Amino acid sequence: MPYLIPLVIAIALNTADRTLTRATLQRHSDRADEFLLVYQLTSTLLTAPFAALALLGPNHPKSAINGDVLFLILAAITCWSVYSVSAFRSSALLELSVAATISRLRLVLAALFGIVFFGETISPTHGIGLAVLLAAYIPLTQLPREQLNRKGLAYAAASTVAITLALITDKALTAWFDPAVILFLGFAGTTLTSFALNKGISTTALRPVLLPAALAGTAGAAGYYCLVVAMAEGPVGVVLPVYQSSAFIYVLIGIVLLGETTGWRRKVLSAAVSLLGAALVLCG
Repeated sequence: MPYLIPLVIAIALNTADRTLTRATLQRHSDRADEFLLVYQLTSTLLTAPFAALALLGPNHPKSAINGDVLFLILAAITCWSVYSVSAFRSSALLELSVAATISRLRLVLAALFGIVFFGETISPTHGIGLAVLLAAYIPLTQLPREQLNRKGLAYAAASTVAITLALITDKALTAWFDPAVILFLGFAGTTLTSFALNKGISTTALRPVLLPAALAGTAGAAGYYCLVVAMAEGPVGVVLPVYQSSAFIYVLIGIVLLGETTGWRRKVLSAAVSLLGAALVLCG
């Protein structure tokens, strides 16, 4: 399974990204859009040279570009824009462990889309794993109401659907482009969206989140590149569930480092069940 090495690296970098994002927006909950702008601009600048090198290579694009490819590019940019805006706003309103649990719905969606769009199949063990992942939601329904901010939940749900569609679209684009190009397209499109959201903003408003957003953007860009590589080499219905198993790490970080201790037993139980489901998916 050659996709495991880039997948493990992607999990580590994504964990660093999510932790720094939540820690920053926990202190600056009114700066989600500003954080988004710095994050996306950093990621775009970092990925641009690699995308240019990939496009100048002898084998890119891999196939002739047609109307369907242009549609996929526009769809990917749109989905990534919706995901990024929703994800950062939910990070400002929801605890890391709660938002990570909601995002696990993408595991089931990814398996469904893998079957529909890529002709992938799931084994009985794989199916049981997906059912276990759904069961992981149950303990969280007993958390105190104040931890389940309605607007935050809505943003988290929107980001979950959007990123699932974005990842599926990116998976399809690997037939034409190197992962570096796909990465750049998503970040560049979302950067334009973030500029629109922050129209007329001053540099003073960016200062509180400038450094952490730049660091998170660097980790996020590198981590997502590794994820695209893993998706290009392995089945999306397996890669994404294993990728999301890092939610268990988020819970531990939220409790130990971010002080999200209320209802910690339910959070740990939910994350442990999710980890079991991801393991079953991998075995299947």
